[in-house]
Amino acid sequence: MPIFSDPPGIALWGLLLLALLVGAGVLLERRQRLKWQRYQQVLQQTQSDLAAAQSTLHQQQGRINELQHTSQLAASLAHEINQPLSALRLLAQQSQVGITAEPTSHDPADSLLMGRLEHEIDRLVITTESLRLLLRSQHTRIERVNLARVVQAVLVYLKRRLRIAGVRLISRGLEQPLSIDGDPQQLQGALILLLQRALASLAKVPPSNRLLSIDLVPTADTAELVISDNAPWIEESEAETAATDSEDMDLYVVRITVSNHGGQFSFGRCPQLGGRQVRLLLPR
Repeated sequence: MPIFSDPPGIALWGLLLLALLVGAGVLLERRQRLKWQRYQQVLQQTQSDLAAAQSTLHQQQGRINELQHTSQLAASLAHEINQPLSALRLLAQQSQVGITAEPTSHDPADSLLMGRLEHEIDRLVITTESLRLLLRSQHTRIERVNLARVVQAVLVYLKRRLRIAGVRLISRGLEQPLSIDGDPQQLQGALILLLQRALASLAKVPPSNRLLSIDLVPTADTAELVISDNAPWIEESEAETAATDSEDMDLYVVRITVSNHGGQFSFGRCPQLGGRQVRLLLPR
C-alpha cells in the first residue's frame, strides 16, 4: 500500500507563511508598544501641564480674593467719607438758607463763601462716589434686569436735587419694561454720574429754563438710552469723545460700565435742545 506525504513545496510555503505571521505579530506588538509609550508621554505631559495650570489658578484666585478684599475695603472707605461730606453739605445748605432769609444781618461775602463751600463739597462727594463705582465696576454680576426700572430708580434717587435745581424733566419710554442682561448696581451708578454731570452743566442755564430729557428706545437687538440737556454747548474735548488717560474719573467709570455690558457710549450735540447728548447702546 503506497504511503502519501505532502510535497516539499507545500511544507516550505507553510513555514514561510508561519514566519510571516510571526513577524507581523512581532511588528504589530512593537508598534503597539511604541504607541503606548507615546500615549504615556502625552499623559505625563498633560498631567504636568494640568498641575501647572492648577497652581496658576490657585495663585490667581488668591490674587482675586486679595483684590476683592481691597476693593470692598476701599468702597467702604469711600462710603464712610461720603457720610460726613453729606452732613457738611446739608449744613452749608442750611446756612445758605439762613443767610438768604436774613440778608441784612449777614455779610454778602458769607453767602458767596457758603456757596463755594457747598460746591466744593459736591465735588468731593461726586469724586468719592466715582471711586466707589469704579471699584464696583471691577466685578460685574450679570442678571436679567428691567432697564426702565433702573432709570426710574435713579430718577427717584435724584428727585430732590432735580427739584431744587428747578430742572424740568422730560422722559419717554420708561412706562414699558425693557429687559437686558446687566448689572443693575453698575448701571444705576453710571446713570447717576451722567445725570450729575448734566445737572452741573444746567447750572449755567437760568432756573426757569433748565430742561433735561431722558429717552429709552428699544430695538430688536439693543436698548438705547439717550440723555439730553439744553445747557450751553461747548465743543467736546478729546477726553469726552474718546477714552484717554486724562479723562474725568466719572466718564471713565461710565465707559468701563458700558464696556462691561458689551455696549457703546458716545457724546454729541442734541439737535432739539441744543446742549449735550449722551447715548448708551446696550445689547438686549
